[in-house]
Amino acid sequence: MNIIFQVKGGLGKVIASTAVLGGFKKRYPSSKIIVVSGYSDVFYNNPHVYKTYDFSQIKGIYSKYIHNKEHKIFIQDPYEHASHFEQENHIIKTWFELFNLEYSRNTPEIYLSNSELEFYEASFKSSPLPILALHSNGGSSEQNSQYSWPRDIPYDNVLDVIDEFKSTHTIVHIKQPNQATYPNTTPMTDGFRSVAGLLLMADKRLLIDSFAQHLCAALSIPATVCWGITKPEVFGYERHDNILANPFTKTPDYQDSVYNNFNFFEEIHKLPYNSMKNVFDSKKIINSLNKFI
Repeated sequence: MNIIFQVKGGLGKVIASTAVLGGFKKRYPSSKIIVVSGYSDVFYNNPHVYKTYDFSQIKGIYSKYIHNKEHKIFIQDPYEHASHFEQENHIIKTWFELFNLEYSRNTPEIYLSNSELEFYEASFKSSPLPILALHSNGGSSEQNSQYSWPRDIPYDNVLDVIDEFKSTHTIVHIKQPNQATYPNTTPMTDGFRSVAGLLLMADKRLLIDSFAQHLCAALSIPATVCWGITKPEVFGYERHDNILANPFTKTPDYQDSVYNNFNFFEEIHKLPYNSMKNVFDSKKIINSLNKFI
């Protein structure tokens, strides 16, 4: 049987979706899984996957895998499921329920080849100090602002962390080219598989609810993850030390909200705090980072 599994959305969501593949194989053990997404390289080396395609490559899938062949197509989006709107389940559990698969606290899976591991080890071992991997801002390059308060770490908190660890660690800042560069950090704008190598080699990891925290879950390594308006119960993992934002100090503005209270990207004027300094407690973040060696 051919199983067509389609995942729409950003890199973090696609990485999280790899947890579903084991569910498919458990229910349909002799199936061939064909994955369609915006990030085909997420599925490289995955033993559950027969073929992986970007959306730009899907012309002809019908004749190859569907016409006159036993098949099932799974394209439902968990973001459009009622349990997700109500924030009742982890996103991965919602996927399993949508496809009627057996859920057992499945987590993402990323497979790096031996050659990749050797390359990343050689690349990052050259650092004279242990590495602190920092991913403070998410979103796309098309955003109107470099900072989105619902999930990014405010500038002052990042500076506090840098000041604490700049003499003991090489701080590698995972970022997009158009995002702010911090002092005493080494910017990293490589692809996500290189980021996976960095996370494996790092001594400490400070992340937000974005692709890097899903990568850490897939690689079975812990991280300190800061959470703004999203919830670790829905998008996070118990392995991580999840730092929640402080309660709002202003009445939030929901006038433009549709099905959720806020979007992943929101302009700064809607910040429901009197100051950006009220969002996170830097001491909590630093204490969390000091737990991990």
